[in-house]
Amino acid sequence: MKLTVKYWVFFLTLSLIFGGCSSPTTKVENSELLSKFDQDLDTYFGYMNTRDWENMLSMTNPRLFEIVPKQTMVDMFMSLYESGMEMRVEETTPTSFSTIVEDNGDQYCKVMYEGVLTMTLSQTLMANIDMFKTELYKTYSPEEVLIDLEKNQIIIDSEKEIIAMSSDNQKTWSYFELQEGQDQMLSKLIPPSVLEKINQ
Repeated sequence: MKLTVKYWVFFLTLSLIFGGCSSPTTKVENSELLSKFDQDLDTYFGYMNTRDWENMLSMTNPRLFEIVPKQTMVDMFMSLYESGMEMRVEETTPTSFSTIVEDNGDQYCKVMYEGVLTMTLSQTLMANIDMFKTELYKTYSPEEVLIDLEKNQIIIDSEKEIIAMSSDNQKTWSYFELQEGQDQMLSKLIPPSVLEKINQ
């Protein structure tokens, strides 16, 4: 089976189920914000686990839909499920976050979190496990990817980084996960000057 556009978008979004100045935060603010990110991640991945893709994507950085239309992504998730792929993300725990950087009224920070992604595949999709491994190894190390042939599952246990953006003074946040080799896409979603600062 060839890597169709549908699977290209899937691996792109999997990397789904995210001039400024720094603003200092106190320990209390740090604790409150980490708690907010914890709640958001639970909600975001809860939507993914229950296949509520509309609400899941409502928490995604909206600039992504200038690259891939939102309905295209909803249709892609539905198509993947119907073709025999079920995804669950569990045990998500934010561990830390970077300095908050402001740019043109938006606020950004990088959130580090741990989580376990389990993909259960149909027998037909398992026949193409080498394709999945090739694509996943572009993002994850082999040590982070477990292939369970008996259960037809791919289990990814890793620490990840996600970019949080707020346009309403931290009342709500949207997200986009950082992945290797996405510099061109990131430049369309997040100002390069912001990325430089939150990566320091």
